[in-house]
Amino acid sequence: MTFTCELKNLYLASILASNIIFNDCQLRNADLNGASMVQATFNDCIMSSGNFMNSDLTDASFNENNMRNIKFAGATLTRARIRNSILENVDFTNADLIDSNVNIDQLMSSIGEKANIFINTRFPNSSFSAINRSQLILDGSAEEM
Repeated sequence: MTFTCELKNLYLASILASNIIFNDCQLRNADLNGASMVQATFNDCIMSSGNFMNSDLTDASFNENNMRNIKFAGATLTRARIRNSILENVDFTNADLIDSNVNIDQLMSSIGEKANIFINTRFPNSSFSAINRSQLILDGSAEEM
């Protein structure tokens, strides 16, 4: 028997919840900023407009979710598995996707959809997206500071 859990506007910022499982849940506008959710599982959830900024989602699984407008800025998604999920207008700024299964087709939006955001993002193959150089020391003058 499947139950639907209504967790809209859930606030669990900075929670420690390793191995937590969400099945068929409404997680719209959920705030999990700074959460440690290693090996978390999200199955068939509506996660739109969720805040996972600076969260540790190492080894997490995302299966058949609506992941529109999510903030993963600064999140650790090392070895995360994202399968059959909608990724649209997702903010991956400063996120780490190293060794995850995410591929270019999942990350690039279809025509008419809002593009995902990649700034300082480390991709699964260890390459980086565009780097914001506005505060980097470019000429080797670090010793002068």
